[in-house]
Amino acid sequence: MRFPTLLLGTLLSVQLPHAACALEAVSPQVSGETLRGLEALGLENLALQEDGETLTIWYENRRWFLEIEALGRVLTEASRDLAENRVIEVIPQRDRVPLTLVRVRVEDLRKYLDGTMSPDAFRHCLRIEPPPSHRPSHRLNPSLYRTDLDLTPGYFFSVDFKSWLNGTLRTPLADGLSATARGRYYLSPWGETGVTFAQLQGHGWLLPGLLGSWVAGRWDANNYGAHGEIASQLDEGNWIWKLGGGLGTGTAPLAASSVERRFHPLDLGLSGGVGVFQNGDRALFARIIRWFPRSAVDASAWRSDLGLQFRLGLSINLGASPLPPPSTLRVYPGVFSADYRASTPAAGTLPFPTADADGVWRRLSPSYIRAHVEDWR
Repeated sequence: MRFPTLLLGTLLSVQLPHAACALEAVSPQVSGETLRGLEALGLENLALQEDGETLTIWYENRRWFLEIEALGRVLTEASRDLAENRVIEVIPQRDRVPLTLVRVRVEDLRKYLDGTMSPDAFRHCLRIEPPPSHRPSHRLNPSLYRTDLDLTPGYFFSVDFKSWLNGTLRTPLADGLSATARGRYYLSPWGETGVTFAQLQGHGWLLPGLLGSWVAGRWDANNYGAHGEIASQLDEGNWIWKLGGGLGTGTAPLAASSVERRFHPLDLGLSGGVGVFQNGDRALFARIIRWFPRSAVDASAWRSDLGLQFRLGLSINLGASPLPPPSTLRVYPGVFSADYRASTPAAGTLPFPTADADGVWRRLSPSYIRAHVEDWR
């Protein structure tokens, strides 16, 4: 099979039509009102830049569970007081690292939101490009050193039943760098506590269209290590390619590669891969995953040195959307995950957590954005 080879760095949509009338500059009053409106929504790392007809908005969402929802709210709020011949560029960020750029003319956006333009016509008005290499020097409502604490239940059952409450702390330290740690309080047996992992993690663009992600630190009570992953969105994000590897105490070198085909708007992914996992276990796998607004289910089959294994997975976001307003420390329910494995010992496993480009992108690919513009109405 011939896989598509268009990188995210390729031009991803049609050109916007130019406005025929004279351009108007954004007044300081309009710019200030736009910033205040976005800050009131709970968005962070905000900045506005003006270049001729174009108003560029930088923001980071740690309030809504879905990035596509935050993107729609930013576009709606920013267009409120602008002339119809203006163009809005929106740049979502993750730990202050830009992820993508979405551009649309205000007139087209308003026609779509009031129902006079069809979704298919509006998709052709969107221009989605790689993020810029430069970053604003000053950002309003910065996220640095603002800590999130999510609380999630967990359980394990083999010979004995165990249940616990996990508390995961995450604090941004610099652009693309954060610290994470998880503590565990056992409910059964009652009262045991401990730190399950403590790590530094980071991400950034290695090349246009090639994202790097890494973690390093303590994996568990006895082992330390590091894991990295590089990933690329191909054919506007309809294909995802990944290559990862790691090294740590108490385990053989880790390496894995996979290719995934994503189908939108079904939010369905089919993937396959091969790798060397913990304890030198060699495995190949096939996986299917279905995303929902607040959850995901997946099924996979693994063929490893240990034998054949089937897995079923479920994850559910337990928190309300939107999340609580920004503060120095935010506490909210996190994502509950369960993994059922049938047949053979645990095969093809990796230490937790590992580097994950999907956790950075959060599905913000050009194909995903275009498939979900109807969510903005």
